Amino acid sequence: MIIGLNTLFGQEPIHIYGDIKSGIYQPIEGVTIKTIKGLSSTVSDDKGRFETILLFTTDTLLITKAGYKPTKIVITQKTINVLHIKLKQI
Repeated sequence: MIIGLNTLFGQEPIHIYGDIKSGIYQPIEGVTIKTIKGLSSTVSDDKGRFETILLFTTDTLLITKAGYKPTKIVITQKTINVLHIKLKQI
């Protein structure tokens, strides 16, 4: 399916990996990570790790979990593919 989308959009997908931690550097499980343009989403695992694919060279990640402040991160071709994200509790 990605090959078809790659052909459709005419660009290589960007693989983004990362981890999400609390203010005290504890992994956060069950955090939703959505791409706004690409309309894809994933959820962090029990170690706070996640992986997603961007189909556009510029997109925004929307990172949400109940009890934490929602966070947006703009991703461009210059963004490092490994993100270390810290969420703040509400």
